[in-house]
Amino acid sequence: MKKYFILGTIFILLNACSSDSGNNNGSGLLVKEYTSKTTSYDGFTSTSEIVYKYFYNGNKLATVTYGDSFLPLTTASYTYAGDLITTVKQGSGAIFFSESHYQYDDSGRLIRETTQPINSGISEDLKIYTYNPDNTVIRECYHGLTANPADLYETDRISLDSNNRFIKLEILNGSIWTTKNEATYSIYNSPFKNITGYDKLFILQDLKNGFNTFNQYTNHSTYNYTINNSNYPAKSTHKVITYAGATLSATTDIYKY
Repeated sequence: MKKYFILGTIFILLNACSSDSGNNNGSGLLVKEYTSKTTSYDGFTSTSEIVYKYFYNGNKLATVTYGDSFLPLTTASYTYAGDLITTVKQGSGAIFFSESHYQYDDSGRLIRETTQPINSGISEDLKIYTYNPDNTVIRECYHGLTANPADLYETDRISLDSNNRFIKLEILNGSIWTTKNEATYSIYNSPFKNITGYDKLFILQDLKNGFNTFNQYTNHSTYNYTINNSNYPAKSTHKVITYAGATLSATTDIYKY
């Protein structure tokens, strides 16, 4: 999957700041811009750089724009019900190409996610989340917008820690659960910590480094951070390493608050 992340279809991250950054204080920083530069070494060397810019109403996301030198600027527009994100529309200019909807239970936990195309060939998609007493979540993924067993294309088991953070993603192959990703976490604040409702969509970041600051993501991707005075990342670097020790890619993320 391409390293774009905005709730469901794509996703997000960012750079740091000093004590004079905007109107934010150390306990309520909001990320304003995030630049991610990746160099890949898969057969040949290539480099891509994506810049994300975040705009708010108070602590609620209004829009996020992102793009690189090869793609037109994309905008994600956010809609809330109270403090919960319920709709994200993505498009370019005045033309939207997809719309994602999020539903929650009475405890504010994500239970249903749908993605629908708008003026595009993106497939309709449905994900249903079921929470278990052992702090795991079963995610069922369907083609289309109904939970038709014939349209089920993937079943995942997501294990959470005591802070409801993803620590393991397993995929059901026949009757066997196979581990796909695992994570441990740093002691630093997430760049997205203070965005209203963003933590409720933690599952969508499975597994990308969206909401939390990872210490290690899978066995072969370790993160290193440069931290500002408020314990937020100003910069992070990580490499994806093969089992043989070769570097597949190296990424540097810069955050501005």
